[in-house]
Amino acid sequence: MSTSQKPGLLGQLIGGRFRVEKLLGIGGMGEVYLGRHELLGNRVAIKLLKVQHAKDQRMSARFRREARATSRVQHSNVVGIFDTGQLDDGRLFLIMEYIQGKNLLELYDEVGTL
Repeated sequence: MSTSQKPGLLGQLIGGRFRVEKLLGIGGMGEVYLGRHELLGNRVAIKLLKVQHAKDQRMSARFRREARATSRVQHSNVVGIFDTGQLDDGRLFLIMEYIQGKNLLELYDEVGTL
């Protein structure tokens, strides 16, 4: 399935404030969506633990550790974490700063060896 269209979460409200607009990418542990704060209009990245990992305590613990570790780093080259929580289906989520740009693969394809 293309990363631009994945049914289910598009248009949904996450954490009571963040509307899911578009799927940005899928990794081994989760999915990342573009979202928007309902009141402020700010764009955010929404990272969700995959459905198949929702009941896996080891994966949930890893996801939480990632959130805690990332939130402790205050640096202009590291995205900020604004919120975290859990959906009704058990999936954990992170609400992160959204930075528009190219991913590493796109940059590598464009310029070659980095």
